[in-house]
Amino acid sequence: MERGGVPVDYELLLDHTERILLTLRSYYLEQGYSRYRMETFEEYDLYRQHKDFLISDQIISFTDLDGTLMALTPDVTLSVIRHTPLSSDSLQKLFYSETVYRGLPGSTHFQGIPQTGLECLGRIDTDCIGEVLMLAAKSLSACQRPFILTISHLALLSAALRQITEEDAILTALLKCTREKNCHGIEEICRSHQIPCQYAKPLQELIATFGPPSVVLPRLAPLAKHLGAYDSLLELQESIHAGFGKDSAREQFFLSRLQIDFSVTGDTNYYNGVLFKGFLEGIPESVLSGGRYDHLVQKLGRTEGAIGFALYLNKLRGETCTP
Repeated sequence: MERGGVPVDYELLLDHTERILLTLRSYYLEQGYSRYRMETFEEYDLYRQHKDFLISDQIISFTDLDGTLMALTPDVTLSVIRHTPLSSDSLQKLFYSETVYRGLPGSTHFQGIPQTGLECLGRIDTDCIGEVLMLAAKSLSACQRPFILTISHLALLSAALRQITEEDAILTALLKCTREKNCHGIEEICRSHQIPCQYAKPLQELIATFGPPSVVLPRLAPLAKHLGAYDSLLELQESIHAGFGKDSAREQFFLSRLQIDFSVTGDTNYYNGVLFKGFLEGIPESVLSGGRYDHLVQKLGRTEGAIGFALYLNKLRGETCTP
């Protein structure tokens, strides 16, 4: 294009976030993802029933003209599941760039939170998981800062937790210690509930063993077999190989940015399988969050699998929004 006879590079007119979005759009389209456009309003009851899944239960609601209680959409994933025709024999690959609205912990105001990401729904296998992990790494790379993608597997983590207890209240406390890598706190919880401390050793070993996949996964094999969760470890290993197993320098670069870290956790009522978070240098909290959430799909009356992630664009501008 020219303006006044002078060529114009319109990409130079974009701000940093717009350039990131343009890059990510090309990544997602290249891998066969279609654009999903979210409804601005949804029936409030959808979010009332699944408040535990949401980052915040502070939702902007209003009564529609026909008397239906509606909400200004606070979450993309629930909207995608509700409006996307699914089949357990096929795979729907969607990406989005949307703003959701909700109150945040510690804030006295509602906020619009811009985010971009993708969702895969249907037949989820290790190739699909590997592709999603690679696209998460590419999404972090597009932010043009050094990054780390930390990965865990909730089935393996759950096996270590449930060796200690099946009581929800204790599991919640143990999950908090797991996120904090607080092995001493795990022992204190066991003592206070008269649980033999040896039951906590697999969980302590799991969260104390972190680092590159090539080092950590073989080291965890005996523990995974002991917990009866070796299939979960294999799924994690095969997914990483599917996404990053090529010998090209680019794939090897992304592989070098992966860290296995079982302090990455999620609510077992909604999540299962692989979980991951992305971090950028200079930003103290995760900017990307994702994982497999078959249990949420099942709670909405579906039988398909699902995996996805969101990149929180507001965090790139120094705003907060803990996922």
